[in-house]
Amino acid sequence: MKHCRISNGRKILRVIAFLFLLPLNPVWAQAPGVEFQGDLSTSLDKASAPVGTVVRLNLDYRLPPEGHLPEKIDIQGLEDASIVDKKFDPGRITLKLILDGTQILETGPIRLKYLDEHGDELWLETGGIRIDVISNLEQKPEERSLKPIREIIPTQSYWRAWLFWGIPAVLIVVAILGMIIWYKRRTDARGWQPQQTAPHVRAKRSIDDLIRTGHFEQGRYKAFYFRFSEILKHYLEEIRGFPAAEYTTEEISNNISHNEDYPIVGLLKQADLVKFADATPTPARKDQEIAAALNYIDQTSSLHQPESGNVLDEDQKA
Repeated sequence: MKHCRISNGRKILRVIAFLFLLPLNPVWAQAPGVEFQGDLSTSLDKASAPVGTVVRLNLDYRLPPEGHLPEKIDIQGLEDASIVDKKFDPGRITLKLILDGTQILETGPIRLKYLDEHGDELWLETGGIRIDVISNLEQKPEERSLKPIREIIPTQSYWRAWLFWGIPAVLIVVAILGMIIWYKRRTDARGWQPQQTAPHVRAKRSIDDLIRTGHFEQGRYKAFYFRFSEILKHYLEEIRGFPAAEYTTEEISNNISHNEDYPIVGLLKQADLVKFADATPTPARKDQEIAAALNYIDQTSSLHQPESGNVLDEDQKA
């Protein structure tokens, strides 16, 4: 009798244990008869980062049975993000986003298109993302030394194209140089000499071309000031002999040794505020900066003249 009670007690304990473990059975994770509809999720390697940082966004997806991605993958919801690279793996799409503005990067729902077994277009959807952008300029950008923006990550390799076109181009250039050297040796030193355009003429002409583009009037302030600072750097490079076009504004300031060149540093700093800090210039300020640049070019135009003395008529007029 006692043995019988013990056996009944063990049976009751086994039933209770089975009831506790039953919800953990994976078979109960999905109700029978409900077809899997697929899912999409996102993950970021950084929730906040400084301007110019590249952030990795992972899109993890699971497609329903018989579902597959189209040949041209279509992702919606990231139109406002600057995507510099894409990588497609089974079950995961990796996107590299560059933070090229100072505002918070926040998107709406993200959708991924796929095709069912009949070829009909369907979508997987998940929530949006948010990345806080940390400014390098803090509260008073005009009092800060601007930091150079990080390099843009190339989206593709160009070495194959260079190999295909570069070698013939190099051979052609070598042949042309050889012909020029041969021709010079056979002619008098005072004979043929190529006409040269003075640096100040090229700089003024470039500024006139920039004004005619209408970038500023169309609200494309960054495009205007990127080109404006590029013209000033190339001019400074030609008259001073250091690679100003490859330098940041801070590096240019450290390499200046002539007092008349300091106004150009101020112009470049103001341009950097528009290019990297989203400052909005006024038309009056733009006109003042153009006038200051032309005045600087006029004051320094006599520093660099062609040694041969063979100058175009337009150089003399300038």
